Amino acid sequence: MKTLIKFVSITFFALLFFTSCQDEVLEETRINEQELIVANSELANLLQSTAARDGRVDNILDNANCISINLPVTVIVNDITITINTLEDLELIEDIFDEFENDSDVLELLFPITIILNDHEEIVINNQDELDAFIEQCTDHSDDDIECIDFQYPISFSIYNTQFQIIETVFIENDRELHHFLERIENSNSGALLVSLNFPVTMVYANGETIEVHNNQELARVLNEARENCDDDEACRKQAVDRYLQECYWEIHRYNGDDNFRDFDIYFNENGELLIVSENSTGVANITGIWSTSLTDAGLVLSILELTEFDEAFGGDWLIVECHHNKLELIRENSTGTDNTRMVIKQECEDDLGCTAQEVRHFLRECQWLAGSNLFDSANSGAFYFEDNHVLVVINPATNQEIIGTWAVELADAGIILLIDLPEPYNLISKRWKISECGEHRVKMINGDHYIVFERECPHECFDSRTLTECDGETDDDSAIFNLTAAFSDCVVTAIHSLTYYESSEDAVNGVNQIEVPTEYANTSNPQTVYLKVENINNGNFELFEIKLQVEYCNTTCTESEVDSYLLDCVWNVVDFNGSDDLSVYDLDFNSNQGIDIAISGTTDAFTGSWSISQTNDGVLIQFSNINGPNIQAINGDWIVTDCGSDRLVLHNNSGVTIVLEQDCN
Repeated sequence: MKTLIKFVSITFFALLFFTSCQDEVLEETRINEQELIVANSELANLLQSTAARDGRVDNILDNANCISINLPVTVIVNDITITINTLEDLELIEDIFDEFENDSDVLELLFPITIILNDHEEIVINNQDELDAFIEQCTDHSDDDIECIDFQYPISFSIYNTQFQIIETVFIENDRELHHFLERIENSNSGALLVSLNFPVTMVYANGETIEVHNNQELARVLNEARENCDDDEACRKQAVDRYLQECYWEIHRYNGDDNFRDFDIYFNENGELLIVSENSTGVANITGIWSTSLTDAGLVLSILELTEFDEAFGGDWLIVECHHNKLELIRENSTGTDNTRMVIKQECEDDLGCTAQEVRHFLRECQWLAGSNLFDSANSGAFYFEDNHVLVVINPATNQEIIGTWAVELADAGIILLIDLPEPYNLISKRWKISECGEHRVKMINGDHYIVFERECPHECFDSRTLTECDGETDDDSAIFNLTAAFSDCVVTAIHSLTYYESSEDAVNGVNQIEVPTEYANTSNPQTVYLKVENINNGNFELFEIKLQVEYCNTTCTESEVDSYLLDCVWNVVDFNGSDDLSVYDLDFNSNQGIDIAISGTTDAFTGSWSISQTNDGVLIQFSNINGPNIQAINGDWIVTDCGSDRLVLHNNSGVTIVLEQDCN
């Protein structure tokens, strides 16, 4: 479920603060003023610095920390034209720069481009002179962003009125949203916007390490330490380098400016053992030794010792003077008084492409694929279907017509090739495309300066067999009214698919006797199975999914105090959510501080939230709020207890969604 992020204007808040309408207040709570985030305070400034965009990540393009260039961008590197679509593509520029030691490396940007400032503002730049002038101007200011730590999103803030009542919870998904939200705090009138960050939050360092913080004081301390201790050499921290070395094997890319050792590969094993393998026309050499890293006054040092061969060439202490996750530049001082030895090693991972030719063919035949390419005038390029017998069907979104062509996969010396042959208006992509990235859900292909990225979309993947449960109240006749559409309300389908419901699979296959009003269906037996038909309206392909209907006699006579005592006794497990066991990994621990605290633990994560209980004319009402964890946030809202027992509770909301909770006292 995707959370809608809402931003409320200062004017709207002011109206709320000075009216007596309590219907807008979500929750009353007590809050220590130290938990508030005050505009221009130390913590607010630290948060702004953390949310600032890191301009260093693409310095190979602009050599400026104060800006980054919006991708994609086209560059000419040593007369080779490259389109940079992702930050990972910057490695293509590095590879060209590193190919020859003594050549002059020239990079030319093709304008216009869009630059992004540290405050996430975007500016269009039309030529190199404009870019140079802007870089000169912005580098006059200090680089105040904290680049080596970030929030693990999403995070949320609570907004209060002057009576410290929560009137809004704002969810933040990325640095840009955080920066804009903090600007709202800074620009608000004094005292008009009262905001606190909802803890705990997890902070992620550049090297992948995480730390959980629980209050404003801890957060300020962690951010201050990050500002002081994480400098531009963050990637060269010992723990990060140790991880990089062991991820894959490493090729000796350069040794004192030449490639004489290019056929030597180094394996840094986890137990500290080292293996250097060389395979050339003279045979295979396996050289063993040991390795370790240590932090010295000069910097991080990689030590290679006890080599069985080539000790003079590779053995000794190497100072790491430049490091990335896939490339290290090393210098070793020579005791003989000769010039220092310089070595560049590059990471080589055997599964970089991600799949074989057969897997490419298999992946493409599954579901539909949406394409993005620098050959398309519009981002809406249509849906591609790679069918049997090399038939390729494209649904043109402008006309909703089928465009039919052919496709094939070839394995050639150049790599895995996808051949596409289509008539107008898609003939512009009729080419031999080389697969450059491959995965089950994403395939990227290149042909010269052009690229296509296919991303898989499977409307059927969300669907499976579901169960709907309703109460028969006091009639005890095994009958109820079901909203069949609620069974798959969490599934999203494209416009080319239709959803229809039938009482039998035979009717569904033949498309007859459709259930006309699936939102108000009266069961004919108990239990009963009905069928959902998901059909592609363009080609008639469809799949059937079962919906099991179960009518239960529901005991709704429990009192508020009884339900309250049940919840506080032991832990409760979400065994069923709307017919699915997706939330069964979560346990709910209710405590006696109603409306303030509920502890939720999953397989690997833990979250907190609020709950309350009250008696209404419809029965006992349980309310969940401020539960922000992925998936489990779906239980936020109002739920009526429709089936009540000391160890099992069934809850329903106004949309017909069901939660089944079972007590676990182990």
